[in-house]
Amino acid sequence: MDGQGWADIAYSVAVCEHGYVFEGRGAGVQCAANGNAGLNRDHYAVLALVGSAGHTVPTKAQVDGIRDAIAYLRRHGGAGSEIRGHRDGYATECPGAALYTLVRSGTLEPGATDEKGDSAGAYTVRSGDTLTRIGAKLGVRWQDLASLNGIRAPYLIRPGQRLKIPGPQPKRTPVYQPFPGAAWFKRNPKSPVVTAMGKRLVAEGCSAYRSGPGPQWTNADRESFRKWQRKLGDAPAYCDGWPGKRQWDALKVPHV
Repeated sequence: MDGQGWADIAYSVAVCEHGYVFEGRGAGVQCAANGNAGLNRDHYAVLALVGSAGHTVPTKAQVDGIRDAIAYLRRHGGAGSEIRGHRDGYATECPGAALYTLVRSGTLEPGATDEKGDSAGAYTVRSGDTLTRIGAKLGVRWQDLASLNGIRAPYLIRPGQRLKIPGPQPKRTPVYQPFPGAAWFKRNPKSPVVTAMGKRLVAEGCSAYRSGPGPQWTNADRESFRKWQRKLGDAPAYCDGWPGKRQWDALKVPHV
């Protein structure tokens, strides 16, 4: 590393022969292991600790760990569906014949099945694991793990046990409160919309409230919104405390 001027591991994650997954650069960070800038920008890099001599064939635990790593990068890093070997995009023998065979066969896909017929939305319990630790690793709630696998209090699991993993929850598109119109505020409304707006203003550091916010529109709401208008960088003529549609939409008040 010193001779090359490197400062960290180039891979996103690494998986040892025992199936443990180690975070390198992690999810959401560009890797530096794929050979060129384009490949590094467009792909994560999962390092399987196998070599050209000695340990050359991935163990079953290691295959499971690679699946876990791929599932993790998809859940937390937005990784796509493609799984490729290093040699598919760069002149190298990596990842070796045995591992490349698994890549080509689809065995490493988290939705694949192994020789026991387990779906790859599955996890093999390791020594020291708890439902909480597994859930944190895979980005799922431990309660959902327990429910899906019929595990009840005191929620005991054992090494070697295969757990089904809940699929990722669909992302919900936030729904925001429509702009009620400038005239609506000038009628001194009393509404949960005013409370929701006030909470967003507080969250944005634009509070002029001594108490609240509450449902009744007051001068404190107007002064708080004036702070928001200034934070947006609007011209003084547009910083009178009365909400405008663009300013309201930028505040992203949750729908009530």
